[in-house]
Amino acid sequence: MQTLAEVKHECVAEIEEFNNTYHLKLGPVIRNILSLKQEIFHQQIREKLRAFEANKKSYEAIKARLNAENQRLADLEEKLASLNEFSGEYDDVYEAVQRARRNNAKLEQQAEQKRQAAKDAKEVLECDPAKEQYEEAKSDSHAFDEEYEDVLKQKEDECSLTEEELKELKYLYRKAAKLCHPDIVADDLKDQAHEIMVQLNAAKDNKDLARVKEILLSLESGKGFTLASDAIFDADILQAKIDQLRQDIVSIENEITELKTTDVYNTVIVLTDKESYFAELYAKLNAEFESLQNRLKELLAESVRAEAEQEAQLNESSYGDGLNGDSSYKDAVQDDNLNAYREWSNEADVCGDVDAFWREEI
Repeated sequence: MQTLAEVKHECVAEIEEFNNTYHLKLGPVIRNILSLKQEIFHQQIREKLRAFEANKKSYEAIKARLNAENQRLADLEEKLASLNEFSGEYDDVYEAVQRARRNNAKLEQQAEQKRQAAKDAKEVLECDPAKEQYEEAKSDSHAFDEEYEDVLKQKEDECSLTEEELKELKYLYRKAAKLCHPDIVADDLKDQAHEIMVQLNAAKDNKDLARVKEILLSLESGKGFTLASDAIFDADILQAKIDQLRQDIVSIENEITELKTTDVYNTVIVLTDKESYFAELYAKLNAEFESLQNRLKELLAESVRAEAEQEAQLNESSYGDGLNGDSSYKDAVQDDNLNAYREWSNEADVCGDVDAFWREEI
């Protein structure tokens, strides 16, 4: 039982030491990579949001023009109804009414096409896997930051001890853990063993060498607790304890097997040159970081171009030469639309509610 507990403890210690080294040597570049991934997914969502907004604005613009043209047609039809059918003016207004009807029919068809395009863009945005990927990248980045900060804090604490003292601390800690680990004591002593391990772990984490020595001395002198009872005379109780020990042995064996199947442990046991291993890994991660940087630059450049194109399309679409040659209405609607979107897009969280700016269904 004690031998198995020692094997388990050694596996855990090796994995923990490897993970600490991993964070210290690769932490900065990994943080940068995770941050870039988060920003890239964020940018991809923004691109689809802009595409949706461009289609929506185009639809709103042509719909506004159609409403105005319908009102103009109604005015012409009202005027036509008031004229003498045999007057010269009647023919001119009649032709104007026919032209307006044909024009409005084309506008209605264009408006429906714009509405459908906006609806499709909205569905693409809502189903975009980049949104879920962004949330995952954000969560991964936050989790790694916490792990990295913990390792840095531990490293700062270690600076209070010399190299020799650190080695002694690790040696004495492992020696004490073998004597008080809950896996190796009798059931009636497990609670006490747990409390001692809590104190031992706290002393180790705080780099309190004196306290680790004190706990070890107490255990070695027999003042901590008795590791097992040697005064059991009831056969049933004894058999129950034997059965429990067998279960505990199986449990520890399973834990050891699980530890030895992890990628980290299998990496640790074959490593012969850790410095070379981490140097090679750093080079690969740095190459990935540079690639992600370039990808983000491309996305940002595409974003600038797309925004310019969308603004140009909005300026040119749906209005033609304006209403009756008057461009003031066209300019006013365009300016209002663009200003409203710019104001919203600067404030909105693009990874939140897609309909934060546009609530009505298209």
